[in-house]
Amino acid sequence: VWHSELDAAVGMVVNRVTGAPPKIGYMLPVSALLAAWPELERVIEQESPFRALRLFTEHDAALYFGREQQSTELARRAADTRVLCVVGPSGVGKSSLLRAGVLPRLRQRPDLVTALLRPSDAGTPLRALASALDRLADPHGAAAQRADRLPALADRLGAPGGVADVVGALLANEQAELLVLIVDQFEEIVGYDEAARAEFATALRTASQPASRVRVVLGLQDAFLGSCLRSPLINELGGGRASVGE
Repeated sequence: VWHSELDAAVGMVVNRVTGAPPKIGYMLPVSALLAAWPELERVIEQESPFRALRLFTEHDAALYFGREQQSTELARRAADTRVLCVVGPSGVGKSSLLRAGVLPRLRQRPDLVTALLRPSDAGTPLRALASALDRLADPHGAAAQRADRLPALADRLGAPGGVADVVGALLANEQAELLVLIVDQFEEIVGYDEAARAEFATALRTASQPASRVRVVLGLQDAFLGSCLRSPLINELGGGRASVGE
């Protein structure tokens, strides 16, 4: 018997009465089952592997199956390609693939540091980038202090050479060679004004420069591909493309 609010099994039905309503069932609670069968505790699922319509996150990597080969290949391409666009229909599992498949594999490489964001994570996409980089630099920092730092950090990222300077300091601190920046649901930038889109695209274009130590992975819903390609600044990001769900 599954309890949807607890997101856990609470017992097992052992008998039910059929016939005219009302329907009656008898359940043994989990505590009684474990008392009678102690060995069950060693194999019982503590967490359901089924996420329903919820996406898989990095925390769910051990439960994420079926796309191991694709995850490994995308992780390799993410480190080798300056800008990689992962495109697919809505609901096909792009976010789960990036978060539970690709991201954990990138974390295993000591020469890389990885940041994950959505453009809507903060007031503007550039501030979302600033927040992601700030979490890398100070993973245990207080939320209020982080919020106070974001405007100045976003301004620094928007200045000429700012992204390279911030990333260089971050990599030196982490003793790593490359930053892989994963932008999930990149299509969210369509909802911002032209100025906000331009400053974010300009920051991401750092990855396309010859000596860049940044790699960018964009998760994009295919319905918005045309809109992005029609924007000169976004189109200039270029890069490779991987399709999901075809």
